[in-house]
Amino acid sequence: MLLAAIAGLVWANSPLWFGLEAFKSMTFGFADATYTLEGWVYNFGIPAFFFLVGLELKREFTFGALKRPTALLVPGFAAVCGVVLPAAAFLFVTAGAGTASSGWPIPTATDVTFSLAILMLFGKSIPSIARTFLLSFAVIDDLIAIGIITVLFLGSPNPANLAGVIAYATAFAFVLKLRMHGWLLLAIRASAVILAILALYNAVTSGMQASVIGVVLGLLVPATQTQKVQETLHPWVAGLVLPLFALFAVGVNLGVMNVFTQTIFWAVMTRPLAKFAGVFLGGLLGQRISGEFKELGLSTLARVSVLAGIGFTISLLVAKLTFSLEPNLLISAVAATLLATLVSATAGALALVRAHRPKATDRA
Repeated sequence: MLLAAIAGLVWANSPLWFGLEAFKSMTFGFADATYTLEGWVYNFGIPAFFFLVGLELKREFTFGALKRPTALLVPGFAAVCGVVLPAAAFLFVTAGAGTASSGWPIPTATDVTFSLAILMLFGKSIPSIARTFLLSFAVIDDLIAIGIITVLFLGSPNPANLAGVIAYATAFAFVLKLRMHGWLLLAIRASAVILAILALYNAVTSGMQASVIGVVLGLLVPATQTQKVQETLHPWVAGLVLPLFALFAVGVNLGVMNVFTQTIFWAVMTRPLAKFAGVFLGGLLGQRISGEFKELGLSTLARVSVLAGIGFTISLLVAKLTFSLEPNLLISAVAATLLATLVSATAGALALVRAHRPKATDRA
């Protein structure tokens, strides 16, 4: 995904930039379901990624640290505070900057993929509860960001299509509960895939963000089936969908303007500090109120909170949706998101490494 992002940035700023535009604009489909390649990735690929997130959450709700309702208070408070503080900082910086202020949801979401990758690479001595905390608050603030975009920018859902989403999602949950063997099992799996696609299609045509439906569908899968479904889908999402998304989202020409002169650039750059403060204070408040996540000490909470500033998939998606008609603002928002992510990823890696660096007395 990172290599694809770099490739997109280089391609878009090379003499062959028109090739990227042609690639993104390739159109295929059938009847009313005809989209560009970029449209397929945004409307169906990214929801597949969130479907995987929903599967992991289902396991945590059933077998993991989130099986107690009170445990949700810790990542819940962290997510809410981690949305409010960056949004407030963004609005403060863009006050009086016209349409730039409408991008306030951009710094609110934490990228699940990159933040977990940094945690796994550099936080080998961090308690396992930290991964659950990071996954939980990152998914919650992603959903909040998607909900904000759905309500503020995509209008009211079409009632007929919304009813279709509910009907297909219900049928999806029903067929997965059927116990069959042999060819009947294959038929059930095929029908579940078709029903999931139809639910996503109705979400797209209704004006909803299909990513929300992706999480819902993941949560509807029986907990005993989540691992197998994830193993089947994950290679496609990780190897195809996310790299294509990164290629398209980061593929903007930075040479057409000075991004540093845009107010929105500096507003997004408040993200690393604002996200850290929001998630840390919210998580601390959630611990005090609920008494959950006791294994997540103050030091570990602070180190993991640094990773909250990593924003990629949803932040770029929000920027794309918000400023699709404002290319200058979009370019600045993308550039700032990349730089803010780099800052938070570097700071987070250093914080995690220091967490298990042996002391001089230990080495002696």
